[in-house]
Amino acid sequence: DVVVHTIPIAPESESAVEAVIVTAARLGLGVHHVRAFATPCGLRLDMHMEVPSTMTLLSAHQEADHLEAELRRDIVGVHDVQVHIEPRHEEVHKVAEYSRKEEIRRQVATAARGQAGRGVHDIEVLWSDEGYVVTLHCYMPSNLPISVAHARTAEVEKAVRTAVPGIYRVTVHPEPAFSPDEA
Repeated sequence: DVVVHTIPIAPESESAVEAVIVTAARLGLGVHHVRAFATPCGLRLDMHMEVPSTMTLLSAHQEADHLEAELRRDIVGVHDVQVHIEPRHEEVHKVAEYSRKEEIRRQVATAARGQAGRGVHDIEVLWSDEGYVVTLHCYMPSNLPISVAHARTAEVEKAVRTAVPGIYRVTVHPEPAFSPDEA
């Protein structure tokens, strides 16, 4: 009898970030904002790990320690692993209409247009027990690298949060502008 034991290995084309995501998924964990840094001492991995909001800090920290150990085992050259633990928001928030909707919408539009120009549209404002839930779309040049588009959406979000007190969540949806008048 012959017994063949196979050991899966990552393809050479797999990046460190992809390897982190795969390892976390194998452990049943969600991660995002994964970054890899080449330091003089070796590879440093930073990430956000999502856990149920009801989990205790002790349990969550044990999960993070387990993830860190597995990453050091799975990825060659890992020197340091930093995990930011955050709650996974699984609850469904109730939202409602309210009397100040148009006033808040105008404030959002003014703040967003200060950052994103004329291309701001489809502004929605809802109210939840946690505060305002704001969604808006804005056109950006279609050839803009996504890293720059993301930075611009963050600027729009910051401007809206500064201008309108009581915001719980802001979602800025960038869309490609196909004409210079839109961007």
